[in-house]
Amino acid sequence: MSSRRPGGPERVPRFSSSVRALHWLHAAAFLVLLGTGLITFVPALGGLTGHRFIVRNLHIFMGFVLVLGPIVVFALGDRRGLRRDLGEIDRFDADDVKALKRPWRALSGSAGPYGRFTPAQKLNAIFTAATIVLFFVTGVIMWQFPRFPGWVVRNANFVHDWLTLAAALVWLWHVYFAAVHPSTREALRGITLGWVRADWALQHHEKWYRLGKKTSRDAEE
Repeated sequence: MSSRRPGGPERVPRFSSSVRALHWLHAAAFLVLLGTGLITFVPALGGLTGHRFIVRNLHIFMGFVLVLGPIVVFALGDRRGLRRDLGEIDRFDADDVKALKRPWRALSGSAGPYGRFTPAQKLNAIFTAATIVLFFVTGVIMWQFPRFPGWVVRNANFVHDWLTLAAALVWLWHVYFAAVHPSTREALRGITLGWVRADWALQHHEKWYRLGKKTSRDAEE
C-alpha cells in the first residue's frame, strides 16, 4: 500500500484517477455555474460582460455537465472503486456518530480514528449530491418557465437562489480546510496527485490506513 521515494516521506495511495476526475469535473462545473449565475442574476455584472445571452446559455450547458458528467465518469472509469467510495460515504460508524455529537469537531476536519472519509467529508458529499438534484430540478423549471404555473416558477427561483448561497458557503468552507488549514491541507495532495503522506493518513484516517496496511500484508502472504 505504501511507498517511499529516496529522501522523501512514506506515502500511501489515496484516490484513483476516476475519483479525482469526478471531483475536478464537479469543481469546474460548479465554479462556471456560480460565475455565470451571478452574471445573470446581478444586472450590473450582466451589463459589464455585454454577452448576457451567451452567459445564460453557458450556464444552462454547464448545468447538464454537472448532472451528466458524473454519469459519464462512472460509465467509463473505475466503477468498482467509485461504488466502494459511495458505500463508504453512505456509512456512518460509531466514531463518526460520536464526532457528530460535537458538530464543530466533525465539521472542522479534526483528526480522529476515521475510515477513508471523515464525517465532514461524508456530509459534504451528501450535501453536494442533494444540491445537484435540487439545482437541476429548479434550473429546468426556470429554463422552461412557460411550461409551469407561475407559483412553481417563483418557488423554483427562490430555492435556486438560496441554494446557491448555501452551496457557495459550503464551498468556501471546503476550500479552506482542503487547501489552507495546516492540519488538513494534505488532503489536497490526495485529490490532485492521488497520494498522501503515511503519517498524515495514520493521524486523520487511522482505520482506513490500518486496513490498507493489513490488506497489503495479507496480499504479500
